[in-house]
Amino acid sequence: MEGTKYRCKVEGKALAPLLVVVLFSFLVLFTIPQRAHSFFLIMNGFVLAIWVASLLFMWPIEYTIGKDTLLVRIGVIRRRVPISAIRQAELQADFIARIRAGFVPKPMMAIKASLSTDRLLLQVSLDGKDTLYVISPDNREGFLKDLQSRDLGLASDGQGLLRKQAA
Repeated sequence: MEGTKYRCKVEGKALAPLLVVVLFSFLVLFTIPQRAHSFFLIMNGFVLAIWVASLLFMWPIEYTIGKDTLLVRIGVIRRRVPISAIRQAELQADFIARIRAGFVPKPMMAIKASLSTDRLLLQVSLDGKDTLYVISPDNREGFLKDLQSRDLGLASDGQGLLRKQAA
C-alpha cells in the first residue's frame, strides 16, 4: 500500500515481560541438575517456541496512511480502516480523564497495536460496529496532521482529532 508509514513507538516497559521469559528460560536451562536435564530442555524449548511465535505475531507494528485508508500492521496481521470511518482520535490520558470525570464509554471491541504507554486511541465506526484502535505512532503530531489532511471531515481539537458533525 502506498502512503506514509509510521513505526510504532517502543518502550522497554512493553518488552520487559518477553525479556523476563527469555532470561528465565536460560536460567532454568543452566541451573538444573543433569538427571532432569531432558525434561527441562523440552520445557525450555516449548517456552522459547512460544516466545518466537509471539514475536512473529507482534513485530513489526506499523501504521500506513494511504489516500483514503489507514493500514494497521501487527506482525502478519493487517487491518484496513477507511479514514472516513474514524470518529475520533485522542490521547489515552485524555480518554482516561474523561472517564474519571463521569464519561461512560459505550462497549466496543478494542484492538491494541502498541508497544508504548504513550498511546493514541482511534474510535472507528464501520458497518454499525464500533472499534477502538490503540496505537502509538513514533511521530504522533505528524500522524495526526497527515490523517487530518486526508479527510477534511476531521478537525483538530488541540490534542487529537474529532469528526465534524453534519449540519
